[in-house]
Amino acid sequence: MDKKSNSKTSIFKKLVLASLLLVIIPTSIIGIVGTICFSNSFKNETISQMENSANNKLALLQQVIEMSVSTSFACGSDSNTYDVLTAIRDGKENSFKLDEWKVKRDGINSYLKDLYIKTDGMFESMYFIDVNGKIVGDAFDGTSVGTDVSGMDFFQGAKESNVKSYIGNVTLSPTTKKPIIAIGLPCFDSNKKFIGVFGGEISFDKLTEMLVKKDEDINYNYGIMDSKGLVIAYQNKDLEYKLDMTKENESTKKAFDIIKQGKAGYAFCTLNGDQKVIAYTPYKDRNWYIFTECSVHDYTQSVDKFKGIMFIIGLICAIIATIGAFIFSHSIANPLKKLSATVNAISNGDLTQRVTALKSKDEVGQLSLDFANMTKSLKELISKVKNLGKDVSTASEEMTVSSEDISKVSDLISASVTGLAERAAEQATTTEAVNDEIIEIADGLNNIVDELSKSTDLTEQAKETVRVGKKSVDYQHIKMNESKKVSVDVLDAISSLSKKSTEIGNILTVIKSISDQTNLLALNAAIEAARAGEQGKGFSVVAEEIRKLAEQSTSSAKKIEFIINEVQSSVQYAFLEIRKANDVTDEQEKALKDTLNAFNNISEAFNAINYSVKKIAEVSNALGYKAKHAENEMKYIASISQEAVASTEEVSASIEEQTSIMHEVARSSANLLTLANELQSSIDKFIV
Repeated sequence: MDKKSNSKTSIFKKLVLASLLLVIIPTSIIGIVGTICFSNSFKNETISQMENSANNKLALLQQVIEMSVSTSFACGSDSNTYDVLTAIRDGKENSFKLDEWKVKRDGINSYLKDLYIKTDGMFESMYFIDVNGKIVGDAFDGTSVGTDVSGMDFFQGAKESNVKSYIGNVTLSPTTKKPIIAIGLPCFDSNKKFIGVFGGEISFDKLTEMLVKKDEDINYNYGIMDSKGLVIAYQNKDLEYKLDMTKENESTKKAFDIIKQGKAGYAFCTLNGDQKVIAYTPYKDRNWYIFTECSVHDYTQSVDKFKGIMFIIGLICAIIATIGAFIFSHSIANPLKKLSATVNAISNGDLTQRVTALKSKDEVGQLSLDFANMTKSLKELISKVKNLGKDVSTASEEMTVSSEDISKVSDLISASVTGLAERAAEQATTTEAVNDEIIEIADGLNNIVDELSKSTDLTEQAKETVRVGKKSVDYQHIKMNESKKVSVDVLDAISSLSKKSTEIGNILTVIKSISDQTNLLALNAAIEAARAGEQGKGFSVVAEEIRKLAEQSTSSAKKIEFIINEVQSSVQYAFLEIRKANDVTDEQEKALKDTLNAFNNISEAFNAINYSVKKIAEVSNALGYKAKHAENEMKYIASISQEAVASTEEVSASIEEQTSIMHEVARSSANLLTLANELQSSIDKFIV
C-alpha cells in the first residue's frame, strides 16, 4: 500500500513540475529576449540622441564663428584706419600733423573699443595691424600698440589670403595671454592693394562656454578634441588640455582611433574606472571633433528598472502557475486514487464493486468509463466459465470412448506411410547428385565473371594511361607552339637588329667622309696659317687641333665599323641557327601529331576491347544467374525430398506414437474431469 501511495505522490509531483516548467520556461525566455531587445533599442535611441546633440553643438559653433567673421568684416570700413594704414605702408606718416596723426590713432582705438563692447565679451581683443606686422590700434586705448605679431599664423594667413578671412588655431593672445582663436581680415586701399590686417581674438573660453554647457533634462557632457586627441574644451575645466585620448589608457586610444576616421559616429571607452559612450561629429574646418559623452551606467538605469519589472512579472506568473499546477494535478490524481482502491478490491475477488464513471470528458473520465465496462465484462466472463466447467466434465467422458476407436485406424495408416518413405528417400538421392553438377557449373561461370572483371579493370587502367599520355603530348604541343612563337619573335628582332646595324654602318661611312674632309680642311688651314706668318700662328694651332680631332673621329669610326661588322656576322649566324631550330621544331611538331593520332587509335581500340569484355561479362553474369537459379531450384527440390522422407518417417513414428497417445488421452480425459472440478471450485470464490 505504501508503494502505491508513493507512486501516486510521484505522479502528482511530476504533473506539478511539468506544469511549472511549461509556464516558467516560456516566461523566462520572453523576459530575457524582451530585456535584450529593450536594452538594444534604448542604447540605440540614447546614442542617436547624443549624436543629434553633437551635431546641434557643431551647428552652434559654426554659427558663432560665422557671426564673429561677419563682425570682423564690418570693422574694415573705418576711415581713420584706412588713412593710418595707407600712410604707414607708403611711409608718409610725416605728411600728417602731429595732432592730426594722434587724433586718427585715437579714433581707431575708440572705434575698436565701441565695437568690442557691442560683442558682449565674445572677442578677447581687437586691433589693426600695419603691413609690417605691428599693432597700430586696439580696443583697450592703445595698450598693445607697437606689439609685433608678424610671426603669428593669423597675420600671415590673412596677408596671403588676398581677400578672404583667415581663422587661426587656438593659441595664447599676444595682448591678454588667454586662449583665443585669432581671426585675420586683410585690408585694402581703393586700388585693391594690401595696407594691413584687422585682427580679432575670439575668446576660446567664451566660445566654448555655450558648447560645453549641459542641456536641460539631458545628462550629457560636451567637449571638443583637437586632431591629436587632446581635449581642448570640456565641462570639467580641470581636464582641459590635460586629458589626452591617445595616452589615457588603451580603451581611450582605441576610441580615438575610431573617432579620427573622420566620420560621425560613437565609441566606448573607460575614464577613471567608469565606462563611457562618446558620440562625436567632425568639424572639418578646424580639424576638431565635437563630442557628447555619457556614462553607460546612466543610460542603463532604465534597462535595470525594466529588468526588475520583468523579474516581478515572472515571479507573479510563477506563483499563479504553481497554484494552477496544484489544482490541475489534484483534478487528475484524486480520480486515479479512487480508481486504484476499486482495482484493489476486484483483485481480491470482489466483483460486486460499483465503478462510477466520472462526468469529465478528458482522458481520466474515459479511463473510469472503460474500467466500469471492463468490470461488467469480467462478471459476465466468470459466469460463463462456471457453466463451461460443467460442460468440460461431460465432454471428457465422451473423449475417452472416441480415443479407443482412433487407435485402431492409426495402425492402418502407419503401414501405408512406411512405403511412401522408402520411395521419397530414393528421389532425394537422385536430386542431390544433379544439384552437385549444377553447383560445379555455377562455380565455373563465377570464375569466368571474376576474370572478365579483372580484364575490365586492366583495360580501364590502360585507358587512363593512354589519357595521361595524350594529355602530356597535348601539353608538349602547346609548349612547342609557344617556343615557335618565341623563335619567330627573336628572328624578327634579329632582322631588325641587322637592319639597324646596316643603318649604323651607313652613318659611320658619312662620319668617315666628314672626318676626311675635316682633315683636308685642317691641312689647308695650316698651309694658309703658315703663309700668314706670325699673324697665323693662333689659327695654325686651332687647325692642328681640328686635324687631330678629325683623325680621332676617323679612328673611332673604324673601330665602330669593325664592331658593327662583328655584330652583323653574329646576327647572321644567329639568324641561320634559329632557322635550323624552327625546322627541327616543325619536325618535332609533326612527330607529336603522329604520336597524338597513335594515342587516339590506341584509346579507340581499348574502348572496343572494353565494350566486348563488358558484353561477355553481361552474358556470363546472365548464365551465372540462371545456373544459380537452377542450383537454388535443385536445392529446393532436394530439401523438399529430404523433408518428405523426414516427414514420412516422422508421420510413421507419429502414428505409432499416436496409438500410445490415445491411451494417454483416455487417462488425460480422466484427469481433465478432475481439473474441471477443481476449476469450478476456484471460480466459486468470485462473488458475482
